[in-house]
Amino acid sequence: MEASLPSQIEKLEMRDLELVVLSLIVTFICAFSLVAIYLSFTLQPMTKNLLDPLTQRILVVSFFLLITLFSAYIIVKRRELQRMKVQLIEQEVQVRTMNGLLAELIDLYRVSSSVSSDVDLPSVLRIIMETCTGSLKADRAILFTHDPVSDELRIEADAGEKMDWEKLDDAHVRIARSVMESSEPLMINDRATFAQFAKVETDSVASLSAIYVPLRAENAAIGVLEVIAGSEWHFSEHDLKMISILADHAAISVARNRKTQALEAHVEDLETTNRVLMDKNRELQGVAGKVAGPTEEWKPDES
Repeated sequence: MEASLPSQIEKLEMRDLELVVLSLIVTFICAFSLVAIYLSFTLQPMTKNLLDPLTQRILVVSFFLLITLFSAYIIVKRRELQRMKVQLIEQEVQVRTMNGLLAELIDLYRVSSSVSSDVDLPSVLRIIMETCTGSLKADRAILFTHDPVSDELRIEADAGEKMDWEKLDDAHVRIARSVMESSEPLMINDRATFAQFAKVETDSVASLSAIYVPLRAENAAIGVLEVIAGSEWHFSEHDLKMISILADHAAISVARNRKTQALEAHVEDLETTNRVLMDKNRELQGVAGKVAGPTEEWKPDES
């Protein structure tokens, strides 16, 4: 079985370390040999019977040639290892990116399946909220829906840890309402932008990043999906597209649930009206029966 990319990178790093150690050993040997050669020339009267001048020169040239070849080998080998390491790192990044995209596709398929099935609205919204806090590394996700009767935004679903917004709950609602009225998504990655849209002081805003996407159904905004991350995470355009897709699915579910509730209410009204009409019909039949009874009992004398 082929080794994983991290293990292959680790092996390359070990080989690089081995080359460094080998270079140090050879450097030590070369230094020792240089000292020996230097002493052989310095103490030439004592070593003249061991090596003649020509042999000494050949030895020096061969020695330096060997050092040069070894140095060239180490340089080429280390460059090759570095190139292979860079390629493996790029492959690892690509694999992680593909795995992330695959995970997002799986999450979107799960959301689409839940929306297309007969799953109840709370379950669908729970899946969408969990996808926001899971795949997008968000700390908090809130789904606001607009009540057309009271003209208020209320929390339909939420997920993630409760965050300390330093009494800025109304500010988040103001931003959500502004996004719903404009029907345009909003991405915030700094305190100043948040303070500007929330109409509060910058110093009173905790460090956070947020995305607001309107829920649209039949060319009308019916709510807002708010996704919040801490100061260590900044949302990207890809995150905005992902949240927009989730908001579209949430809008479909909310709109369908409202239509279902309206239809059920209409059916209930029809049934109530039908029962009232049936009761009235029975009353009229009873009255008609009482009126027709004496008439049938009295018959005129035909003679």
